[in-house]
Amino acid sequence: MAKTWGDPIKKTVESIVALNVKDSNPPVQDKCRFPKVMEGWPAWAVKFKGDTGYPLKMYFQNPPAVGDEIEVRCETDVKDDGKEWKNWFTTEQFKLISGAPKGGGFGGGGAKPNYSLEQEAMRDGQLAAIEAIKGGLVGKDGKIDMTLPHIRNVAAALSADIIAAGKKTEAPQA
Repeated sequence: MAKTWGDPIKKTVESIVALNVKDSNPPVQDKCRFPKVMEGWPAWAVKFKGDTGYPLKMYFQNPPAVGDEIEVRCETDVKDDGKEWKNWFTTEQFKLISGAPKGGGFGGGGAKPNYSLEQEAMRDGQLAAIEAIKGGLVGKDGKIDMTLPHIRNVAAALSADIIAAGKKTEAPQA
């Protein structure tokens, strides 16, 4: 069935602790396996002020601190068996996920969204930036850490290069 996204909500972090792999001895922090754009990010148990349920499992390269206000969105996924799953992501993560390629396995990934050239270039730039930084991209001040500001800076530069390359190869219109 289809996934749906809730509206962005601002929440204040009440507590945040590393989330370990169940029954790991010694304790090993769990890592994200999907979506691919966040693969390998550490898992955290996050409790927000005013929430009465269990802490939420979220993934952060650089986790927020207690007292930080962050904007989150809830992804609801209803499986074929009718079971509902909810996942929480920051608004920045939502942008990464919603721009990530869909599908996999056999066959196609479904209908292609109608992105503009600039949106496709930014998506490609973000994915290239993440892969480059994962692989040890080095800037003028040394190795670049995989933080959202660094990803945005590198993605913007790569997307500009992609757009410029596309303009160079465009054939003149008759």
